Amino acid sequence: KESDALFWQDELLQVLYWLTGEGLGPKVRWQDICALLDADAEMLWAQAEQLTARGFVEWGEEADGSRWLRLTEAGEKREVADLRKPSTIYSVKGMGRAVPIAIAITP
Repeated sequence: KESDALFWQDELLQVLYWLTGEGLGPKVRWQDICALLDADAEMLWAQAEQLTARGFVEWGEEADGSRWLRLTEAGEKREVADLRKPSTIYSVKGMGRAVPIAIAITP
């Protein structure tokens, strides 16, 4: 369903932006992303590939075969614009369940 795909693409971008801001980027390990999002890893990867095709993220592999993602400049600009919206909600997995975290940013 297209609305589900867009939801998970937004979640991926939000988590990438957040983890990068926390100093875990610019390359964020795929396993770290999956640990935070309560969703099927294959479905998430399909959404990451869509974001790559749209120019919002880049991905690569380390020598050990582990994957990473990073926001492109276009992806970062999109997230900054989204954060300025008063209704932005981040969802991260905590204590075995998804916990919404509201973030308010004043221009």
